[in-house]
Order: sequence, then C-alpha cells, then structure tokens
Amino acid sequence: MINAWLFVLPEYFGSRPHELGTDPKEAASIYAWNVEQCVRSEALGFTGIFFSEHHVPRYSMGPVPNLLLAAVAARTQRVRLGVLASTLPMHAPWRLAEECSMLDNLSGGRLEIGVARGASPDEPAVVGVSPDEIEPRFDEGLTVLRRCFNEYEIDFDGRFTQLKKFSLFPRLYQQPTPPFWIPVMSARSATRAAQAGDRVCAGLHRTVVIKDIFDAYRDAAARQDSEQGSGDHAPSLAIRRHMVIAPTDAEAEALSQQHKQILLAHVEALTHLVSEDEFIFGSPSTVTDQILHQCRSTGAGHIVLTQFGTLPRAAAEQTITLFGQDVLPRLSAANSAATLERV
Repeated sequence: MINAWLFVLPEYFGSRPHELGTDPKEAASIYAWNVEQCVRSEALGFTGIFFSEHHVPRYSMGPVPNLLLAAVAARTQRVRLGVLASTLPMHAPWRLAEECSMLDNLSGGRLEIGVARGASPDEPAVVGVSPDEIEPRFDEGLTVLRRCFNEYEIDFDGRFTQLKKFSLFPRLYQQPTPPFWIPVMSARSATRAAQAGDRVCAGLHRTVVIKDIFDAYRDAAARQDSEQGSGDHAPSLAIRRHMVIAPTDAEAEALSQQHKQILLAHVEALTHLVSEDEFIFGSPSTVTDQILHQCRSTGAGHIVLTQFGTLPRAAAEQTITLFGQDVLPRLSAANSAATLERV
C-alpha cells in the first residue's frame, strides 16, 4: 500500500528576488492559497499533509508551521497533519510538547510529529545556536519531548533544558503518542530512528542510495522485531520528491526544467546532494510509473509530493488535482493488483 502526502512550504511564487519588507498582503494571500490547497487535498484523497519549518531563507514563509497546521485542522476532518520537521535545536522542547498536545486534541487525534536537526546550520546560528550545539540540542530535546509525552511529572537537569515537576497538560489525544517521523540523509540516522521505533522520510538522494538507507533501517528494525514481532516496515518509510504533473509529458517537462534551476538556487547548500531522481515529472501515467518504481525499489510505503515553489499557482494546482484525480487511482489499482498477486 502506497500512501500519498502533500508537503507544504509556503513560498513566494515567481522567480523575482525578494527582499525584507515585502508587502504583507502578499503574504496573507500566500497563506490563504496554501490552506485552500490543503483542504482540496483532503477531498482529493491524500492521506496527509506535512508542513515544513524554515526561518532564514527570504523566499520561505513557514517559520511557525504549527499555526498553519491548526488552521488546516479546523477545516478538515480526515487528513493526517504534521510538520516534517520541526527544527528541534531551535525549540524549547517542553513548549513544543505543549503545542503538539494542543494540536493533537484540536485535530481529533490526527497529528504526526516530525523532528529534525535542521537542513542548514545557518538557521540556528542566526538565533545564537552554534554548529557544535546542534547535535546535543537535538538529542536532549528529543529526550525531553518523549518524556513530556510519556510521564506525568518531570524533573530534568540537562545542558540546555531544566524542568522541575513539569506536567504536560492537556495530555495527547493519541496514546501513547502520535507517530514520530525523522528526516534522514544517512544510514546512521535511519538506524537510530529504527532503534527508537520512529518513522523516516528521505529525499534528494538517488533511489539506490535511499534503498541503502532504508535497508539500514530495516536491519535495525528487524533486531527490534525479534522482540516485538512485527516485520512490515513499509508503513515506516517515506520518500519525498518534487513533482510536476501535466496532461502530457512534454508539458510537464517544460514546466519542470523551467523552474528546476530556481529551486536549486534556493537550496544552494544542498545542491551537491540533489539527484535527478528528486524530480518526478510527466503525465499522470508517467508519474505513477516513477512513483511505483521508486517505492518498490526502496520498500517505501509513502510518497510525499513537494511542489516547485516558483511554479505559477495554476500549474501547482494542476499538479495537485491530477495527482488526486489520476495518479491516486492508478496507485490504488497497483496496490490492489500487488495484493492479489500475493494471495
């Protein structure tokens, strides 16, 4: 079974440069448009929506994604909602735990929790977090977050966090906790996530590299399975890819190539990691084939659709619509055929 998610990072559409002081009315319009696409994605049959957190890039408009999550939760009923991922070294973990608990209750138990070290050390540095603190802040923050969810009264004396008889209230709607997601770029990170029982999401790399990363996850999880008795790891593995879908392959390729270089310029620090497999474009049939190939090759049970932020809104809406109306039924048919083959 392949589940489909929409990945949302509100951005300024168009290729012109943006400086501080951009008209706030434009920002309001962008937020409203993104919320509408999230509502549409539920009607189109997406499994869930992931938001992203970024602070420094001037094109990004997602510094506090939990606010967008709350807005979407109020207008949807079924779709799963999460942040992939909250930059944990930049958060007070006890406060993030409180936000997660409120969101899980506001959404009626639809929250997914994603945490990460961060894509670039530049963002934490702006608020005084040095590069050598990122790893220990993440590790300590994740420990505090889990304890907040699983214990009723916490005393904690850490390097960055001190708590005295802290209690999380309200408690999470989902018990014991919502699913945890960790973005991973290496086998080491995937192994640690598997040992903790967390789910993982990978992108940028070639499909064969992601397979190796997921193999490390499966190997580590198998050692846990010997005690817990579960061997199906596909529900814990996701691939995130940038997609452009149009009625024909030629139309989709033209749109993709036009905006790919702008996208790569936005993620300049990560350009060396971006493979051609990161970009899935074409007609619904072509895109379905590419998704099935990547998911089957890696054993992933989830595909996460990311937009080219510089696409015109009409093209972005077309991608979401064609994915929901044409790609999802094709994936469902492929899932059913694969199930019948195993019977």
